[in-house]
Amino acid sequence: NPDIPVEAESIAATFRVIIGGIAFALGYITFYCRNLPMNHAMTLLCALGVGFIIIALTIISVKPRGFDKNIAFPPVIMFAVLTSIAFYTYNVSSKIDEQVLVVLSHIKADKNDEFDKILYNEVMVAGMEYRDEDPIKQRLNDKAFNSFEILNPSGMNQDSTWTYIFVADPYVEGALYNIGPSLRQKYGEEGAKEVFGRWSECFTSDGQDVYFSERSE
Repeated sequence: NPDIPVEAESIAATFRVIIGGIAFALGYITFYCRNLPMNHAMTLLCALGVGFIIIALTIISVKPRGFDKNIAFPPVIMFAVLTSIAFYTYNVSSKIDEQVLVVLSHIKADKNDEFDKILYNEVMVAGMEYRDEDPIKQRLNDKAFNSFEILNPSGMNQDSTWTYIFVADPYVEGALYNIGPSLRQKYGEEGAKEVFGRWSECFTSDGQDVYFSERSE
């Protein structure tokens, strides 16, 4: 374009190359992280957006004389559109026809604090650190862990018990949802028995209710 200085065209070309690289990286990241919970996905989206703004401002701030800032508008729009499409497509809590696992854990009136400490300081730590010898199973476990959510009770039930809700959305077939192997790997056989014993003592006679549901349109 004869109306645009050569220096501006050069900056714009560099800008578009960088945007292309960001768009490619965005596609890879969103595909790799497509099973993240929505709040984590939105955190990632914000981080990418901040990074993009910093890069864009850096390039524009060193523009040569005569640089037309309107040159930057098309790649900015492209980035915004690609970002929206990528996260709308991949980062959903559950896809159609995938199963959702819901577990209701009924805890004794005087065991809420103890159960909370065991859950977050021992059981979840062991689950996070667990490594399967089979890399395929480990990938399934990682996917399951990233899609797992715990809902703490906001108050005591009318019968003076507490209810913790565990949600696997989606439920990953073949992944490990049993706490036994992870406890044994981290604490050893005897240590695992001790932790599991204290864990079991926290439950009421109702124990746990397990539900599988299927998300549909």
